Amino acid sequence: MMQGFVLTHQAGLDLATRPVRLSASGMRDIRRQATRHGQLESITVAAMAATTSANVWLCGQITNEHAIRRLLAERGHVDDGRSGWLHHLYREYGYHGFALLEGLFAGALLDDGALVLFASKTPGPTLYYSIDAVSRTVWASTELKALPLARRTLLPLTDILARDASCQRHATCLADVWRVSAGYCVQIDLADVPSASEQPYYSVLRTVNILDEATAASRIYATLSQVIQRLPGQHAHCLVSGGLDSSIVASLAQAHFTRLDLFTLGSTARNEFDKADALGRALGLPVTRLLIDESQFLHSLPEVIALVEHGFSTFIEYLIPVHLAHKQISSRADIMLSGYGSDVLFAGFAKAGHDTRTVAELVSSEYASTAWSNEASQCLGAAMGMEIGYPFFDSEVVDLAFAIDPYLKHKNGVEKYILRQAFHGKINAEVLWRPKVGIHEGTGCEDYFTGQLSERGADRTRLLKDALCHAVLREILEQDREPADIDMVALRQAVLAGVMPR
Repeated sequence: MMQGFVLTHQAGLDLATRPVRLSASGMRDIRRQATRHGQLESITVAAMAATTSANVWLCGQITNEHAIRRLLAERGHVDDGRSGWLHHLYREYGYHGFALLEGLFAGALLDDGALVLFASKTPGPTLYYSIDAVSRTVWASTELKALPLARRTLLPLTDILARDASCQRHATCLADVWRVSAGYCVQIDLADVPSASEQPYYSVLRTVNILDEATAASRIYATLSQVIQRLPGQHAHCLVSGGLDSSIVASLAQAHFTRLDLFTLGSTARNEFDKADALGRALGLPVTRLLIDESQFLHSLPEVIALVEHGFSTFIEYLIPVHLAHKQISSRADIMLSGYGSDVLFAGFAKAGHDTRTVAELVSSEYASTAWSNEASQCLGAAMGMEIGYPFFDSEVVDLAFAIDPYLKHKNGVEKYILRQAFHGKINAEVLWRPKVGIHEGTGCEDYFTGQLSERGADRTRLLKDALCHAVLREILEQDREPADIDMVALRQAVLAGVMPR
């Protein structure tokens, strides 16, 4: 499976090869080909030798690939045994063909003088592009840091924080660099002056037509079960806390995978080892404890920012413990399973007293944030040489969640009420009704950074956290520094002293 790629197209024949930074580890392949309007260079990273077609690049996984290939074969398209079938799909359906695909992926294909970029229906692998009309050059990359240094101009923190939701969806932290959003494709005309047009092919906006509690619960259980049954491999790892989301994924995975290994992370200051152990006993599986020191949170901050390539501390605090867990797991499996996405779709962030309207708006806004938070970025696993599966972010689960009455997601003031009902009698009752605790809370990561940056008042803490992350981002993208070379103590002191990133 391809874990990352960088494409550069330039008019004329003077395209120069340059060094490229990619987080993904694996075999690199560099190819160059002539196009109708110039030259295209592709740099790919894969866990093993790539079997892709010359004009198709795909990062991530399409879970219904075999079904689509059979469909195209029935219609007379010749299968090249590689990824050429995506070309056939695009020529048969245009951008509407991407709506037939399931899974989490991002890709590009060269078609009749155009470079077509596309992302899966729901947020997964990242894909960015930039166009220089003067030099008639187009770049497309799965990572921002792989773009030329001259294209990596970081926007001021104030500008980034001031964006509205619609702008945030396709913008990035860099000037004149854009994101291919989930559910969208971008066609770049490679003619005399390259130009891009964005086209949506999927939306979560749909009719809310599942109003009955029993029907909703039954559909949730069946859909999640089917999604996990489609996941590849025989051996899975699962990071668990003993909370609802990871317990659901682990219990369903146990019925599918030949081997399932459970891991739980905690710090010397705080952990949920007892709850994770209780889940292990219920499933009849051992749980491996991963213990970290709080000091690792600060020094891991640059590593995580380098992977997600933004400076929004709210999301980074959640991802730091996940990243540390991935680093500590030395054994390898076919896939690492995550419970991420459940809180977003089923109102896990709702509070007591929230009415149905507030819950509906909360789910909508939280899902919108996933378009740019990169919490399901391929880099988080690829940097450790692993693939991560997100069952809750399968488009079938997302479709179902948005068709369910928001009232059922927070009935009786219980967050994720309908998800809990879906697994009533199927997982331990103590786990089923346990209040939500995020991994950043259960490991003490959120409180650690609050303590590090609260010297100027609690009301400023979140801004200071974002400022620190933005300063790290500048070091990585503009100064081209490796995470290990960044002096976090000095940056923290600068932020506290009011030397804010511009």
